[in-house]
Amino acid sequence: MIQNMRNRPFAEGLAPLATRLRQREGLVRPVSQVILRLPLDGDRAPFEFAREIVLEWMARRAGKPLPDEARSGESFTVDDIGAQRTEAIAIPDPQYWAARLDDADKAVAQRVWTTEIGIGGQTDGSALLGCRLQCVTRGDDVAFDRSVPRFIRDVVEQNLAELDGRKLAVEPWFIEIEDQVEEIVHLLLYPSRRGDVIVFTCRKTRLIQTRRQRQQ
Repeated sequence: MIQNMRNRPFAEGLAPLATRLRQREGLVRPVSQVILRLPLDGDRAPFEFAREIVLEWMARRAGKPLPDEARSGESFTVDDIGAQRTEAIAIPDPQYWAARLDDADKAVAQRVWTTEIGIGGQTDGSALLGCRLQCVTRGDDVAFDRSVPRFIRDVVEQNLAELDGRKLAVEPWFIEIEDQVEEIVHLLLYPSRRGDVIVFTCRKTRLIQTRRQRQQ
């Protein structure tokens, strides 16, 4: 055995031992983390609206129907046989709702995707939505693509989310006029900015119209 390990790369020789150790203690890898502001939008209460979107997502993954307490915004736990661990805690004052769901990977054995969600109501009627996704592995550490839970996209598609003072959209932001150039410069220089800004240039560039050109 010792002779065989000498003839193989060190990491390859330790791979079986690493797998056995992971089966005893899960390997936790962070996948993504998101914090969004949900401003007050007319008669639509962002706290309750976001919670409903998250609950719809959880209902599709829980493995068992969510209890009536879930739809009422109360604390609940789903721990029946055949269900995936799903639970939430509601606090009325201050207004806060926290949830967690452990979603077993359908393709990789002994891998679980743990999603933690928090929604906090603000005094001005807005809300903050936070989400953290982690990958917990007790078997082979198979590579994965980083992503965010689907409900984050659903919230953005409802024109409900802001980040660093700007409304978010699913589609990329195309800079086509001079005013938009000023907007992105303001965003890049925004002293309280928390999110990264990634800028791409197209091979077929478009001419940016100036104010004078638009007035002609």
